[in-house]
Amino acid sequence: SVRREAAAFRTRSGLVFPDFTLTDGEATIHVEVVAFWTDEYLARKRRALAEVTAPLLVCVDTKLGRLEAGAFGDKPILAFCKTIDANELVAKLDVMARQFAQ
Repeated sequence: SVRREAAAFRTRSGLVFPDFTLTDGEATIHVEVVAFWTDEYLARKRRALAEVTAPLLVCVDTKLGRLEAGAFGDKPILAFCKTIDANELVAKLDVMARQFAQ
């Protein structure tokens, strides 16, 4: 199932509401889409998302600039340009689901 803004996580800087929560059987992965930012917004977002301990995939629009590895702590990043490729998203989510199932 796919739910919009269905989870909240407390961080030192406040609450984080991932854009989507995807559930398949026992696997639950949260997805945050970063498609617009100012430098200040991105800095706050990076700190907050790095603190989330639940499985979280960060989708980042590359048209806004390049982010280095580790930009969101240990969270996996799916880069996209304007639109998220559904096949790439499913492949990344499958890998994450297998990792967290172990």
